[in-house]
Amino acid sequence: MKYKRILLKLSGEAMGGADGQGLDSDVIKSYAVEIAKAVRAGCQIGIVVGGGNIFRGMNGVKEGFDRVKGDQMGMLATVINGKALGIFIEDEGVKAEVYTPHPMEPFARHFNKDRVMEVLNAGGVAIFTGGTGNPFFTTDSAASLKACEIEADALLKGTKVDGVRHWIHVAVTKFLTYMAIHRKRGAEGTDANGVMPNFRGIAVHDCWKVYFGYLLCQHAVCCAHLLRELKYLMKNLPDRKWCRRFFEFLLYMKKIKERDMAKGLEQVSPYHLKKFQQMYADIIALAHQECPADPLPPKNSIEAKKELPLIKRLESLESSVTLFVRNFDVPFDNNEAERAIRCVRIKTKSAGCFRGSGGEDYCTLMSYINTAWKHGVNAFNLNSSNT
Repeated sequence: MKYKRILLKLSGEAMGGADGQGLDSDVIKSYAVEIAKAVRAGCQIGIVVGGGNIFRGMNGVKEGFDRVKGDQMGMLATVINGKALGIFIEDEGVKAEVYTPHPMEPFARHFNKDRVMEVLNAGGVAIFTGGTGNPFFTTDSAASLKACEIEADALLKGTKVDGVRHWIHVAVTKFLTYMAIHRKRGAEGTDANGVMPNFRGIAVHDCWKVYFGYLLCQHAVCCAHLLRELKYLMKNLPDRKWCRRFFEFLLYMKKIKERDMAKGLEQVSPYHLKKFQQMYADIIALAHQECPADPLPPKNSIEAKKELPLIKRLESLESSVTLFVRNFDVPFDNNEAERAIRCVRIKTKSAGCFRGSGGEDYCTLMSYINTAWKHGVNAFNLNSSNT
């Protein structure tokens, strides 16, 4: 299991089946089955549910409702969804408790972090309804807040087009940005994007297995992602010396590279390259001493789920991890791609999911605007005669 604790954002439309309206028991049951499987596999799950299948506050405003009262009605709709989901999860043999930001007993429990953590640690599911409890804020905002409150390792949410989950695929360079939307997250979606299958340069990514299936290009691992993984291990396994040493090692290589680039050099000295190679080997050896693969650690432990897989990855991908310091054209991270996709997150939080071909149109437009910006051009001043 990649994550110990997650916050899942489940939209109301997703519970309404094909038309995104009402409650589809078959759909909700399918979600409950998968959630129960993940819980039994050792993942702690908190869920924020939307209410768009029953009532959406902004739609009420269009019909003449007061915004505050409309949003309050939307919050009540999420409670209905939360209760329904909880029933199906408990039918799968997993305890589920529904929480609201305001007292609503006996319909649901008033949110209390200590109580929520007890439920999660005991193998139950916590379902958060009522949004943030305040008007003018979406349930996506509530999901972000609750993920922080329960100290989740990840917040999982897919963009929706007409109520169907889609994924945004992004490829960026110094001068270009390309975004595309697809119903599949894996190789099928990435192939459809059309970039990676024919790409022959250097791809900097988060070490997702799918990317390594593209053999025409060279691969570099985003070190910002590695720092986050190491930081998690340092927090939860404070006795691990190798984690802190590798964390500091990545930053040390970055510092040396930036220093040499400031001097106008085109590469790191052979002395430092040899030093880095030895430091890498020494830290990996220490990692194996502190977290041996034989005997294997307990199945659901942090060592088994996070530490040992990371050690194996670092050991097998040394050339990809250190490529940024051996080639000055390779960045330390892929944060530029993260920034490019941020506009999509903001859009879905403020205005909800895409409709019809809106997702494709939006990706095309933002690719165009972002690319123009990289060339120092105001996209709104462009027209067909000078593109």
